[in-house]
Amino acid sequence: MRKVKECYLKILKIELEDLKDDIEQLIEETRKEKDAGKLTNYVFFQNIALFKNELLGLNVFEGIIESTNPEDFDNLDEMIVHLKERFFKKIKTLGLAEAIRVYVGRKMTKAKRYVVERRV
Repeated sequence: MRKVKECYLKILKIELEDLKDDIEQLIEETRKEKDAGKLTNYVFFQNIALFKNELLGLNVFEGIIESTNPEDFDNLDEMIVHLKERFFKKIKTLGLAEAIRVYVGRKMTKAKRYVVERRV
């Protein structure tokens, strides 16, 4: 079971990097739209602020992952509950965008499905 939990965290980190790349791509696309005159300054800066807030949320979650010891949990589900509780609490206390909860939740589900189906 320890190997499953460790593998889950590794896959989750990879998934978060993928999500970061997606957000960076959105920032670049938003800049292009602004340069093409398709966005007002107001909309441009609001969008960039949201994307940066989401990136901050991902960095916070990565810190939580790094400080999580898989050996402290009896099973994968217990560790996942711990990660979610800590992250969702940070979202509120730091005023992070609520959308990041959905994005990270999807990545967590995807990583769990992978390790459970593969029986790592």
